[in-house]
Amino acid sequence: MNADFGNKIRHIVVMMFENRSFDHILGDMPGVNGFFDASGKLKKEIYNSPNPLQSPNDPQLPFPIAPGASEQEYIPVKGSKSFNHDFTAMLTDLYGPGTTAVLAGKPQGNPSQTFPPENSGFVNQNDFQTGSNNQYSVMSYFKWGSMKVLHTLADEFVVCDNWHCDMPGHTAPNRAFMHCATTGSLGIDDNDAANEQPPPLPANPVMVYKPTIFELLEAAGQTWKMYWPGSNLDTDFLNLTVANQTWTGDDSAQTNCTEVPLYQFCQDVQNGNLPFYSFIMCWNDVGHDTSMHPQTPVEAGENLLAGVYNQLRKSPRWADTLLVVNFDENGGMYDHVVPPRVTPPYPGAAPDTWTSSNGQEYKFDYSIPGLRIPALLISPWLNKGIDSTPFRNTSVLRYLEEMAARLSGKSTDLFLTDRDRDANSIALAFDRFGSAEMRKDCIDRLPTYPGTTFSFGICNPIVATAAQLAAPPVPYLEQITKEYISGLPGHPDSGKPITRHFETVAEMRAYVSERRAAARKVH
Repeated sequence: MNADFGNKIRHIVVMMFENRSFDHILGDMPGVNGFFDASGKLKKEIYNSPNPLQSPNDPQLPFPIAPGASEQEYIPVKGSKSFNHDFTAMLTDLYGPGTTAVLAGKPQGNPSQTFPPENSGFVNQNDFQTGSNNQYSVMSYFKWGSMKVLHTLADEFVVCDNWHCDMPGHTAPNRAFMHCATTGSLGIDDNDAANEQPPPLPANPVMVYKPTIFELLEAAGQTWKMYWPGSNLDTDFLNLTVANQTWTGDDSAQTNCTEVPLYQFCQDVQNGNLPFYSFIMCWNDVGHDTSMHPQTPVEAGENLLAGVYNQLRKSPRWADTLLVVNFDENGGMYDHVVPPRVTPPYPGAAPDTWTSSNGQEYKFDYSIPGLRIPALLISPWLNKGIDSTPFRNTSVLRYLEEMAARLSGKSTDLFLTDRDRDANSIALAFDRFGSAEMRKDCIDRLPTYPGTTFSFGICNPIVATAAQLAAPPVPYLEQITKEYISGLPGHPDSGKPITRHFETVAEMRAYVSERRAAARKVH
């Protein structure tokens, strides 16, 4: 680790968005390992086709999103889902139809040949088509410069173009990796798969993620907070020890806590109460969702990112804070880079299994990560550049653990599982891009998109209007809310799939509050 850098940074802020691949967001950026070669030509392996087992007559190429196009124009909605991105679907995306497992880094049951040879099944797996040319929207991408917040930051700081999510799968297991360096009791978790039903929960569900990165930091004497803009919280599916450390409104009485409203982030930044580790949730269930999840306009998420950057930039904390922007997983969207071999959380453990509704068994030993995702490292102590070091989301954990051990004077290494212990720390970026002096040329203020969520900033409480509360919830938000709270104990619905439909946002919010309150009583 760069020792000089370690003496500068005292706060790490992570903003994790939803379900976009690296190629989709940054594949058009000059200099990165994206769609185009050094001469500006499309790389020959950059295509997909409806049948990856045959050499295509009409290969499906990446296509740019039209300026000003709405999300629905290029990512249509089928029911509550966009692209299938569960483990079983990802096997097809990566290795072709028929793949049933990944063991010791090798696919099992995959075809002997696909076209292209690698990452061939995205179009085969995801049949959403859009545009006058009937293009497959899983191959869409943002033209460089069209995202005025994320692309501006990418041009100003460090872009990581070899950063992977930690497993080929969907939101819950990848966020579990972000907080626990394992999927814990979730396992493969293919509950999102088409026509699949989750297995019955035990009568009294017990969340088994112990320890989390939050508890590890506490043991090392470091502080943390999870800020949220008003919807789902990752602590709902971690463990009750963490989930019950709820913000009381008195920062002097409670520093380690979750459910901290987003506006408090502004006050903590300005008043010197920013913890060692801040994790910012992205879900917002009123107005425009801020998660950047497909089906959601990216402008709202960009406004959230701009608000966080702008608050840090004008504060005393700018000089000693590292802002990490990443995504939980690729959401089934196309990326052309093959995941490398990685260390499983528990080497030698039996593979996790999943049996589909038709009786097919799938296996995974966590020996590969998932696809690449966009990731930025933002600090006045970093020069702009492109870092191709093999990173993944657990590389953030590795860095937090190194810093916590160093600041607490612990001689023993801190880690959660073998996955984060063996991850490359993001501190390596400072060895290559570290600035000897604090930069004076960092952009002062990022613009926001008018007329959407947080165009007014992030420093005021979010007050839902009567019309917003009376509106039906966005289908995918209703689905993921059920997944987030399904494991909470202490309620009559505990141990049962949540089958009810919520007619309004207010009804959904009331049920979530009921489930959280019941779980706190158990603890």
